[in-house]
Amino acid sequence: MKKFPRGDFPQQYFDQCCCYLKVTERKRWYIAILIYGVAFNIYMMTTIKEEADRFNYLKNKVDGGDILTPEESEEWQKQNWLIAAYYVDKEALDAVEIAAANFIFRVNEGKNGNMDVWPIDEIDGSESTTKALFYSNPRPKPASVVTFDSAEMYGVQDDGNAYVDARSDEVCRLVEQRLEYDNTIKMLKVEKEECDNKLAALMKDKEKFVVPGCSVTYKIVAGRETASVDAVKAYFAAKGEPVPDGMIKKSEDSRGIRFYPSKKKV
Repeated sequence: MKKFPRGDFPQQYFDQCCCYLKVTERKRWYIAILIYGVAFNIYMMTTIKEEADRFNYLKNKVDGGDILTPEESEEWQKQNWLIAAYYVDKEALDAVEIAAANFIFRVNEGKNGNMDVWPIDEIDGSESTTKALFYSNPRPKPASVVTFDSAEMYGVQDDGNAYVDARSDEVCRLVEQRLEYDNTIKMLKVEKEECDNKLAALMKDKEKFVVPGCSVTYKIVAGRETASVDAVKAYFAAKGEPVPDGMIKKSEDSRGIRFYPSKKKV
């Protein structure tokens, strides 16, 4: 609500609906957004320009305080539950097909080891991008190291050979930015804990405080007992039995970036 106070919505929502319109070949698509239980906004995306123009005409008259004719009033009653209507032209639909083809191309190229098709400035922090990079990036080679020096604009491979690398400044900049985010998050976490502690002190023996637009609960959550994987394996090994299927669950492989800041400033 803070990002979209006028009732708008993120661009990716519009892009997603364009994709649905393209795939299903339907003439209109609706998107309903529930905003934290305090607002329920419904928008219409239509490929019929006259339909969007007509809705906007009636809405502008209503918002401007103009009196509708009986016919217009009856027409408005059938669609006044809409927040807005957007016209989706052929160019927007074609862009979806082009974007999809480009995405598939990039994923396939990534699987073949060519990650240069993923421009750095187009990579965002969305879950879909994270998954795409996970499945596209080749698995990291053990003990493969590249050392960058932003001041001299060259990289040093793990075999000790120096080479010119245009990524040097960008890598160093991103690492420094990431470390700053870590420090900010740590500071915010301490401030958040301070706020929680002060609230807990004020709540004393009360379980809930209710304030405008929010409720705060203070509960004791009992700890959960977990079994050691080694202990489970040892137990069944002592009995000479294999560990039953499902007794030990392994999560899917994941890939992530880890940071271990050195004392030397990047």
